[in-house]
Amino acid sequence: MKNQKLSVLIPAFNYLDGIKKILLESDALNHDSIEVLIYDNSTNDNIQNFIKKLRLKLNAIKSKLIYKRRKNSNYIDNWNNLINDSVGKYFILIHHDEFFVKKNFFESFLNSD
Repeated sequence: MKNQKLSVLIPAFNYLDGIKKILLESDALNHDSIEVLIYDNSTNDNIQNFIKKLRLKLNAIKSKLIYKRRKNSNYIDNWNNLINDSVGKYFILIHHDEFFVKKNFFESFLNSD
């Protein structure tokens, strides 16, 4: 995924509702210049199962929605791996329990350049 302007980095841990809210109630998946990386060190499969279903539903976003299950990773390693693996010119680290006030947050960011 070359020429990504923004990498949205989401460390996930056992909070499926937060992941759903970030992905479905923001415009993160609507832009070709954004990659979304979710690294999940949850103790259950809920987030992994949701991402599988979401990828099937929204086939076009497979290449820019990157999900990795990292069961034995601690939260610091999870954050560092997200940062190291991102390719965007900029990145934003969003915890699984942080949410945007505006649905078009990313559109605003992309147009601010």
